[in-house]
Amino acid sequence: MIELVRAPHLTRVEIPGPTYTHLRRLTDTGGLYEHAEGVVPRREHGYCLDDVARALVVVCRDDEAPELDDLREHYLAFVLAAQEPDGRFHNRRLPDLTWSDPASVDDCWGRGLWGLGTAVARAPHTSVPPGQKPRRAADCRSSGRRGHACDRVALSPRAERDGFTRL
Repeated sequence: MIELVRAPHLTRVEIPGPTYTHLRRLTDTGGLYEHAEGVVPRREHGYCLDDVARALVVVCRDDEAPELDDLREHYLAFVLAAQEPDGRFHNRRLPDLTWSDPASVDDCWGRGLWGLGTAVARAPHTSVPPGQKPRRAADCRSSGRRGHACDRVALSPRAERDGFTRL
């Protein structure tokens, strides 16, 4: 058990929230560049699902920041594009936006799923009564932010079999 003790001689320190300047600097229409030299993206190295999925997790966890919606959309689109219909993921994307590796279930697969899961879990959903599962994807649509990135995450065949439907 941890016991917290209030120390009157300590001053409360406000810690500023993160800035996303560098993340934006490394992002373009193709995704998030894998490498940088200081603040300059190393475009010749292309993009990597591992890094884009991590970035998706970061921007989705800061769900109080609507100014990150464009990054959420962009990173989610990259992760979805990296996934093949059978569930495997590509990891390496060249600057010309072609995939340079075969789809696999290597480490990038886990990070891709982590990114997608975080995006769905952190989306601002409408409420569902306690103890009741939503039966349609529309029951999980984001409230107040029409067209949220997470609205387009496809349902798995199992979810569809269990009675969930696409919009």
